[in-house]
Amino acid sequence: MRLLRMVVMLAGTIVVVSFSVVNRADVEISFFPLPVAPFDFPVYGVMLFGLALGILTGGLTLWLSTAPMRREWRDLRRRFRAREREERLAREREEAEAAERSLKRREEAEAAHRQNRVQGRALPGR
Repeated sequence: MRLLRMVVMLAGTIVVVSFSVVNRADVEISFFPLPVAPFDFPVYGVMLFGLALGILTGGLTLWLSTAPMRREWRDLRRRFRAREREERLAREREEAEAAERSLKRREEAEAAHRQNRVQGRALPGR
């Protein structure tokens, strides 16, 4: 895909440069209803100006037409991040609760062990 893009760009550049070299003659540009004096401009300049204007207009049109999609993508990204944050917090909460339960069981086992030692009974396996 990248190679194809480069080939097309190279071909387009060759066409534009060759057109510019061949068409160096001046043409008169006039904005008839407006009170602007006519002026001479090279043919390739008129063509390049039209090409640039077309590219800018097309890009602006495309950008404006994709505005709703970009807004939706932003909303989806925001919701996704919020969901990830909620899941992470829930997972951390569960891990903290599990650690707390484990610590509580260990403290209870140690307390029972101490109580058995005080009473003189040893726990089996210790």
